[in-house]
Amino acid sequence: MAYSGFSIMVIISVGLLLSSLYKNMVSAEAISQIIYQATIFLSGFYFEVTNTPWFIRWYVYFNPVTYLVDGMRKLMTGKVLVPVNIIVPVIWMLASILIFSMSYKGMVYREK
Repeated sequence: MAYSGFSIMVIISVGLLLSSLYKNMVSAEAISQIIYQATIFLSGFYFEVTNTPWFIRWYVYFNPVTYLVDGMRKLMTGKVLVPVNIIVPVIWMLASILIFSMSYKGMVYREK
């Protein structure tokens, strides 16, 4: 349960990051849906992604959801989590919150 909560916090922080990158919320919603589809599709949730071509594999290893899905899979099969399953998502979460907090004020003013 704790890892599921942790995963939700990481995904929400990445969503906040995406929302702060666009001028209005309509474009943020549209682009975020495309990014989330690619993120889930290339995370290893549906199929094995370690054999993808090199030009796609960089996104697989950059993707925080890859590590969250791997961590969930390990917990469900009774294996021990590897530190990378926590460190990479934490880095994403902290960076996302930092970038969002720096650009939040500008985002609010652009919406008015």
